[in-house]
Amino acid sequence: MTNQDSSHARPLPRWIRNRWPDLQLFGWLLFFGIILYGGYELQYLADLQADILLAGTILLGIVFIVGLLTPALEGGCDCHHDHDHDHTDSRGLFPKLLESLGHFAPLLIFATVGVTTLTPTGSINPFATMRLAGPGSQQSLPDLSTLEPGSYYSANLTQFYATDAFDDNAPVAVVGRLLTLSDEDRQRLYPDKQGTITLIYRHAIACCAADASPVGAALSNLPADHGIPDNAWIRVEGRTALFSEQPRMLSIKVESIKRVPEPDRVYLNWLQVL
Repeated sequence: MTNQDSSHARPLPRWIRNRWPDLQLFGWLLFFGIILYGGYELQYLADLQADILLAGTILLGIVFIVGLLTPALEGGCDCHHDHDHDHTDSRGLFPKLLESLGHFAPLLIFATVGVTTLTPTGSINPFATMRLAGPGSQQSLPDLSTLEPGSYYSANLTQFYATDAFDDNAPVAVVGRLLTLSDEDRQRLYPDKQGTITLIYRHAIACCAADASPVGAALSNLPADHGIPDNAWIRVEGRTALFSEQPRMLSIKVESIKRVPEPDRVYLNWLQVL
């Protein structure tokens, strides 16, 4: 009797030993939940993809709950076989634990680094690589001539290149980041321009931060003593003009500039103008 009992003994029921997938899924649910609860998805995803993330997280949550409840509803016992030999994974405790902890790595990185956004590093690409709207697909915009005297149209930088309404003397207010081109970039991109070139720029996405591309405008009449460092967020008010044909770039003749907090949505969305 003793030998028979020992031959059927097992250290843990199968429903406990098979909790590794649940632990791994919980790691991702916790990560996605923190991202969504804090609104951080707006820093990485376009609107549609953020909605997909929310729906996917809800679905994974349902799968997780069902996975937890199923063994309990079955009485925590797997009685389909007289012998319960788990041949699917013969690894020990430590490899399984290490594998499961790997699913918590994105959460650990996010908790350590925090929200990250793109800034130009090294030599920037020409803004000519922007996804511009073609002829006949111009965005419908209000008549800028109807603005009250002294007021500005609140525009984003993708709109600048989706319509010709901003090509000449349009009063605009734009939020973006400040960037002074290096001499190397100025000579490579705009060899016919002399002196310092300062830009207001942002990154725009079609799907997520992985496909982000820069979009910007040159700043003229910029006060020499503005005291704002590169990559700081600014709000500029002024009037537009064509800065360069090839690569095409608009400019803003600055009438006022001030430093502002980082917006909730760091990235612009190409799909809103194309």
